[in-house]
Amino acid sequence: MKRLFLLIFVVLIGQAYTYPQAANTAARSGLQKNKSKRVQAEQVYICLSKRAYAYHAYRCRGLNRCKAETSAVSVSKAHSMGYVPCKICY
Repeated sequence: MKRLFLLIFVVLIGQAYTYPQAANTAARSGLQKNKSKRVQAEQVYICLSKRAYAYHAYRCRGLNRCKAETSAVSVSKAHSMGYVPCKICY
C-alpha cells in the first residue's frame, strides 16, 4: 500500500516539474521573436567609464556595478558608440 502511494506521488511530482518547463520554453521562444522588435525602440543605459563595453536594461546588476556616471540612450545610439548587449539582461 505504501508503495502504491509512493508511486502515485512520484508520478504526480514528475508531471508537475515537466509541465512548467515545457510551457516556459514555448513562452520564451515567442518572447525572443518579439524582443528584437522591442529593443530597437526602447532606451538602454550605458556606463560612461573607460572600461564599459555593454548597454543594459534599467534594473541590471551589471549596471549597478558602474561607479561612473550612467546615461540613457537608444539602442541604435549605443551600437554606434560601440556598445554591445549585456550578457546578463539581454
